[in-house]
Amino acid sequence: MENQQFFFDEAIKMYFNLRQSKLERPTIIYIVISANGIKTKISTNVKVYPSQWNYKQYKAIISHRLTELDNHNNTIVNSKLNECIIAFNQAKDYLCQNTTALNQKIDIIKKYIYKVTMSKKRTESPFHWIFRKLREKTIKESSKTTEYRILKSFQEYLDNSNINLDNWDKLNLDLLINYREYLKTRTNRQGKLDEVSTRNQKIKKIIEYAKLAEKEELIDLKKSRISLYEFEKDLRGNNNQIVLKEDEIKAILEVELTGDKEKVRDLFIFQYYIGQRYSDIEQITKDRIQEYKGKKYCILKQKKTGKLAEIILHQRAIDILEKYNYKLPQINIYKCDRDIKSIAKEAGIKGKEIISEQRGYEIKESEKERWELIGTHTSRRSFITHSIAQGKSRIDTQRQTGHSTENSLNKYIKDKDISFIEKRIDREIEEEKEKSSDVEFDSTIIDKLINEAKEKFIQNTVNEAKEVLTMLGAQSYEFQDIYDIEALHRLMSYKYESKLLNVGIPIETIKGIYNTREKTLYEKAEAIQKLYNEAINKTK
Repeated sequence: MENQQFFFDEAIKMYFNLRQSKLERPTIIYIVISANGIKTKISTNVKVYPSQWNYKQYKAIISHRLTELDNHNNTIVNSKLNECIIAFNQAKDYLCQNTTALNQKIDIIKKYIYKVTMSKKRTESPFHWIFRKLREKTIKESSKTTEYRILKSFQEYLDNSNINLDNWDKLNLDLLINYREYLKTRTNRQGKLDEVSTRNQKIKKIIEYAKLAEKEELIDLKKSRISLYEFEKDLRGNNNQIVLKEDEIKAILEVELTGDKEKVRDLFIFQYYIGQRYSDIEQITKDRIQEYKGKKYCILKQKKTGKLAEIILHQRAIDILEKYNYKLPQINIYKCDRDIKSIAKEAGIKGKEIISEQRGYEIKESEKERWELIGTHTSRRSFITHSIAQGKSRIDTQRQTGHSTENSLNKYIKDKDISFIEKRIDREIEEEKEKSSDVEFDSTIIDKLINEAKEKFIQNTVNEAKEVLTMLGAQSYEFQDIYDIEALHRLMSYKYESKLLNVGIPIETIKGIYNTREKTLYEKAEAIQKLYNEAINKTK
């Protein structure tokens, strides 16, 4: 900076911005520091309703039109924003008096502002903060209960290990690795060790909250090295996942059920015929369904991935929608997963499957009934496998299921339950049937039909030729016993030529009219008759 001029007010700007301006609920206010075209965001840790934010003055609205509570909250907001402005000006004064620190200007500004925004947050322990965030989530109570159990497992580990997680600096990569090793030796409520997928899910949830905390400047994931965490690989493969055969789908469809079990079965079958996740089927309502050339379809944005799925609705799926007046039953997915197993057992689905379980540090194989391995996602996997087996293109199947790549789709295809070669043979047989005629003719019948058509055509041509001869003035005795078309044509030619040559018309002109293919026999006769009449008139 020794040889450069620096004008603080021109080079560095500070203003406030809303994190999400289109929400109908309170949203976080950010401090935005703009320096040389680079913007840095810092959370103020106060919220405001977007409709109560003055975008020109960068402050919350205080008005008699608002409720007393709104004005109270907005007064707290404006007080915090004023503190941030004072902190920014203090940082500015420091930098103006210590020009050698200008190279670290953004870090110094952040340090001053953090004194205002982080002072109260730092007193809240990570676990209190995490549980508070869980309470604030707008998700189903069942989902909150699941997350609560996951967080309680982490808390039990900390308690058993005598770790006091009183600040965010202690939440780091080493802690997560130690927690993973702890889970490998800890039995769950069923008295079993957690599977790899369960261990990964528990740690993934802790990382999700850490990422949320980073947005509020509570933790630095790079500094804590949490961003370097590697999830365990599931060494079992996909052999534990099954696909239902067509006769098994039919059995589930036809088993007599009542109450919730009937609804669970209908939801499962509905999933199978549209190929969607359980979490997305509730989006398919009457107002979203469109029609093209008699086929009904809908397009939805999947909750898990945000991908679009272009769903052609099978008639069975439409029947289920109509059964429930286009409002599918709302049943907890865990209940569905549990009930569909007993439904499959009632439907008579049998057979043994060898499955692998990776619990703790070991991989063990065991034998289970097929019905025990069925869950809500089995329907989606079965749809994909059957679609490919029946010859549908992978790209069309991807569009239906919402998979973004062929590789992600291929993971769902299970050929151990479906004979793809048999499906190919079935398709070829059907194609051969379509190519062959529905009615088989005897060769003698075909010959007879052809001969009859020929005779009819010849008879019509003979009758036409005789009518033309009559028009030309030929006597009936000259042609009434002639049934050969060539003989009749020679007679017509003789009549034309003899009459026309006698009045001086060249033979080439006569042949030109008679031999043309563009005119019918009547048109030729009329042209020659006209030529004859013109020649007669000239001689008079």
